[in-house]
Amino acid sequence: VLSLSYSHDGRSALENWSLCSSNQEKQSLGLSFDAVIMTAPLCNVKEMKITKGGNLFPLDFLPEVIYMPLSVIITTFKKENVRRPLEGFGVLVPSKEQQNGLKTLGTLFSSMMFPDRVPKDLYLYTTFVGGSRNKELAKASTYKELQSL
Repeated sequence: VLSLSYSHDGRSALENWSLCSSNQEKQSLGLSFDAVIMTAPLCNVKEMKITKGGNLFPLDFLPEVIYMPLSVIITTFKKENVRRPLEGFGVLVPSKEQQNGLKTLGTLFSSMMFPDRVPKDLYLYTTFVGGSRNKELAKASTYKELQSL
């Protein structure tokens, strides 16, 4: 999205949003909507030109957000090698568990929640590392690097 413009004449219950966006192939102008829901990261929103009633709408009220690095580790195990499957949808790891050597943020038991995402003879787990607790873990690019941290 390159720009977003809002206008309302007061006579209609409908609001008017105009959107200008671009992609690799062409630029699209003059798209109109009654409402817009924005889900872009705040850093991208601050770069957009937003106008209200023809005047530039200041975005200085938007807070500064620091996005922490986060990495996802996907692991699979053959069901025949798992004595007792993990049931439920996952686990969150409290920060105090770092003193016991557990540095992950949490793990989703993906194959329990979404059985069609993995062959029937496997368990699939999705583990999150990094965040504000362990930024260096999110930057590790190999399993060996993760083990050394």
